[in-house]
Amino acid sequence: MYRTGDSLKHVHWKTFARTGEMHSKTFVAAVQAIQWLDWSDFQNQDVEHRLSCLCYWVLRLSELNRPYGLRMPGDTISPSTGVSHKRRCLALLATYGC
Repeated sequence: MYRTGDSLKHVHWKTFARTGEMHSKTFVAAVQAIQWLDWSDFQNQDVEHRLSCLCYWVLRLSELNRPYGLRMPGDTISPSTGVSHKRRCLALLATYGC
């Protein structure tokens, strides 16, 4: 139902034309799924291939500004976004096994 103060841009004009009653459109924000990048997802791969795949996904999800977390043996980085998150994940990958 339309409430005084609702933007006229959000009025459902087809309903108004048909019924004479004003109704506002309701919008819902899309929820982004959190992606977990997990070392164990790359079983039967050597260490370098696992690191390469995880690095690719860190860069790709960062580029898309999608939230992701990283699970490595002995360490977990909680899901987030942003440059500092990307750097932290890449640093963990770069120092794996050191």
